[in-house]
Amino acid sequence: MPRIPNIGPKERRRRALTSIPMMIVAVGLGAYMVLENWDPAFRLLVALPLWLSLLGLFQAKEKT
Repeated sequence: MPRIPNIGPKERRRRALTSIPMMIVAVGLGAYMVLENWDPAFRLLVALPLWLSLLGLFQAKEKT
């Protein structure tokens, strides 16, 4: 069954452009936390911005 896009090219571009910097920040923060030996419970805080960035990229790719 073909997918029907519900976001236009402008919105897909916006989601992709906001997701990439968020992913860079999340990965950088996660690496910093590992290098500084933060408690693993605090490292889970990186999951939220990483998940949001991946969600935006997948939405842009799939046009949903």
